[in-house]
Amino acid sequence: MSARRRRAPAVEFEALVGGRYGGLSPAHRKVADFLLADGRRAALVPAASVAKELGMSEATVVRFAQALGFDGYPELRDRLRERFLTTATSLERFAASPAGSSAGRNGLLARILADDADAILGTLAQVPHETFEAVVEAIATARRTYVVGFRGSAGIALVLGMGLRIYLPETRVIAVNVGDAAEELLSLRRGDLVIVISVLRYAGQTIDILRYAHDAKARTVAITDSPISPVARLADLVLLTKPTTPRTMASYAPVASLASALTEAVAARRGGNAGRSLREAEALWDRFRVHARDER
Repeated sequence: MSARRRRAPAVEFEALVGGRYGGLSPAHRKVADFLLADGRRAALVPAASVAKELGMSEATVVRFAQALGFDGYPELRDRLRERFLTTATSLERFAASPAGSSAGRNGLLARILADDADAILGTLAQVPHETFEAVVEAIATARRTYVVGFRGSAGIALVLGMGLRIYLPETRVIAVNVGDAAEELLSLRRGDLVIVISVLRYAGQTIDILRYAHDAKARTVAITDSPISPVARLADLVLLTKPTTPRTMASYAPVASLASALTEAVAARRGGNAGRSLREAEALWDRFRVHARDER
């Protein structure tokens, strides 16, 4: 962002548009109306998607963002994301509703799910697009990718590893603590990628693997919940999730969403090869009866 442009607080977005609305061109007013009416969706899609929705050129959408004082549409989209995080959270809205005052298990269920929903939205707002794309590129170009997760993170590591393995057969998972992590890492070297998943409380073995990966000159990625976590301090690239409110058990909802997004992004990065890989996987699943057949 240039020095002459200073970001106003996210809550001033509507006032910013309102103050300049009269001087906007008809096309730019159309963009403004769309963003104000459907800001949640606009916060998730690129300028090209907004342009297609409105039947105009992408350049027009970009120029609208610049007319408001932004360097481009990505900065405006970040503002839209922040707008939702500065308004009432799902948890606050739930607490203010009749259901929020009800006691018992039904109230607890809704409260926990609302908290998870806010953590996922908060994660979306704080993960830079450039960092996410850099992680996808690192996965797609690695000689071999190792996905590491212990204790509560083991399940997410298995899911991410299984998803990536469909498109990148050299993917390895180190998640089940049966004492074979050292053997799994025997072939780790420069050109490989190690992805570790670890949230509070952080597994000591995960930290040891990260240190070994650096010694082996491999690239490292951490999916974690704090910029000062031990894995964040050691990794080359970090994807930070937004923690939920304190609980007996940590929530892995935002971590699971990130894992799903990474799998889909790698598939998109593979292009036509992804479809071929998926068809081959489906054939093997059928041959080995991995999924139960519908007997209806």
